[in-house]
Amino acid sequence: MFNMDILSHFNDEYTKPLEPIITYVNNETHILKDYEIVKAVVTFNLALLLLDNEPDKIDMENHVLYGDLYLSMFYITLSKYEAYDILTDVLDISKEIINFKSLYLKDKQLKSIEKTYILFGPILYLRDRLFIDQDIDQVLELIMQNGDFNG
Repeated sequence: MFNMDILSHFNDEYTKPLEPIITYVNNETHILKDYEIVKAVVTFNLALLLLDNEPDKIDMENHVLYGDLYLSMFYITLSKYEAYDILTDVLDISKEIINFKSLYLKDKQLKSIEKTYILFGPILYLRDRLFIDQDIDQVLELIMQNGDFNG
């Protein structure tokens, strides 16, 4: 089971909107294959999102340390399962996301689908590669529609 630990080490303001993703991953009917890899990629995606937010000075050290821990868990898990192709793909997606973020900061006119990709590219990768089902789209749409998550 995918627990909420990743969310418990960061400010509730940033984590509360992400809880539906945890609920989704914990419903095993949504996972089509390789649960541990799904969990690792989702953890990686959530860590990226949480690290994008600037914490209070008092929380800065924990913010960085827990971010590093969760990113390391991603690398360790994919290495353990020798899923190097997935590792490479997700890192490539992360590079694309950085480029999109730069464009977004300049333009602020990205389409909804582009903003969803910026925030949830690794999770969308899981969907596109049939690790998880299409129901994730409804979860991500709900998060985006609520508008209380800036990423």
